Amino acid sequence: MLSLIYGPSKSGKTEYIFKLLKEKAKLKEATLLFVPEQFSFENERKLLEVLGNSDAIFAPVLSFSRLCDEIKRIYGGSAGTVIDEGLRLLILTKTLKSLKGELKYFKTSTANTVDTVNSVITEIKHSCINSEMLLEVSKKAPNTVLSDKLSDLALIISTYNAICVNAYIDPIDDLTFAYRKITDNNYFKGKTVIFDGFSSFSSQQYNIISAAVCQADRVIVSLCSDGKTDDQY
Repeated sequence: MLSLIYGPSKSGKTEYIFKLLKEKAKLKEATLLFVPEQFSFENERKLLEVLGNSDAIFAPVLSFSRLCDEIKRIYGGSAGTVIDEGLRLLILTKTLKSLKGELKYFKTSTANTVDTVNSVITEIKHSCINSEMLLEVSKKAPNTVLSDKLSDLALIISTYNAICVNAYIDPIDDLTFAYRKITDNNYFKGKTVIFDGFSSFSSQQYNIISAAVCQADRVIVSLCSDGKTDDQY
């Protein structure tokens, strides 16, 4: 079951959530509280104040990055070197050089080209778009320039992934990896899952929420409205 809590800032949404967490903890029912990374410590501290040490174990605070770590801890992760920004640029440079003669839009491999491709691929992966989808769309593009750009990106992504497989771990793919493990292992089963403090979600994050809705006993999403409403939450 999916429930939405909405209202303007400081209308009592978070207080309502913590009251619910306290009730669930007293019944020893498992809950997960998802908050943005920058608010995780603050919410952990508040949760300890409200629930106490013994009950707080029933309501861990997670961010999406913490969830990825938790999934790897429970179900195991891929082996390989974790890619940082610098290493990703080096691998993309190698990718572009290996495709010399095959690319059309990105045929010139310069520092600016690599930075542009890195930025675009990051956004594409966050949006859960794969090379097959790009290639299919490229065939329907209204002009040659767009078609060339999309087909190039499809080729670059597939080649980049082939270089990384079994050797490197790209953190951009962590949520996609977590989603597969969550789906395969019913991670959210028997839990109440709450999302609070978010202003937006990426496609990867929406997939996690979708998995929670399918598996969990209840999912609650707190949303901030623009102005006052008749019912604050």
